[in-house]
Amino acid sequence: MSLTLRDYQRQAIQDLRAAYRGGASSALLVLPTGGGKTVIFSYITTNAVARDGRVLVLVHRRELIHQTSAQLTDLGVEHGIIANGFSSSDAPVQVASVQTIVRRLHKIDWQPSLIIVDEAHHAVAGSWKQILDHFNGAHLLGVTATPMRLDGRGLGNWFQEMVIGPSVSKLTELGYLAPARCFTIPKKLNWNEIRKSGGEFVASAAADLLEEGEFNGDAVKEYI
Repeated sequence: MSLTLRDYQRQAIQDLRAAYRGGASSALLVLPTGGGKTVIFSYITTNAVARDGRVLVLVHRRELIHQTSAQLTDLGVEHGIIANGFSSSDAPVQVASVQTIVRRLHKIDWQPSLIIVDEAHHAVAGSWKQILDHFNGAHLLGVTATPMRLDGRGLGNWFQEMVIGPSVSKLTELGYLAPARCFTIPKKLNWNEIRKSGGEFVASAAADLLEEGEFNGDAVKEYI
């Protein structure tokens, strides 16, 4: 299957190439959800393999493994999957679960020429850092819709250049996203009351606060 890129996707790829040609070893692509980040990095992966490169795609959720694998399959890109329950492969492209590959680094005898980090705002510490440090000779491409860490800090320590695609409003204007109507509740949550774990809000704590504050009921009234 051949891939037809949208104009802004083609421009993003050109801008990324310019960043690397300019001497950057790492770049961050910022594009809203629905803008086709997976399409862009799948296209880049296809071209890297055509030049005899090896590509490692890092994801942190199992559903992203299947999504990325399906996209690469549609493009005819041979790839393996490094995750629990999958057999090993010698393919030049590997889609890897961060949680799995970090435990297998001592077994890997190949080096990627390009590492793609999906949802790159996660790639700042812990297992991510261990993996990126292990393959520090590879070029790095991060993709995200939210170019900041979960604690609100930026990603400048990891990415030298940033390529910013069109905004949600622009993608809507172009007809690539459906127009959105947003509804909210009039009260404000006290975020400081919600516990965090690993930089993210604890779901059960957030649920408790919503229930105690009767926010669910207010949301229904507001919607009506």
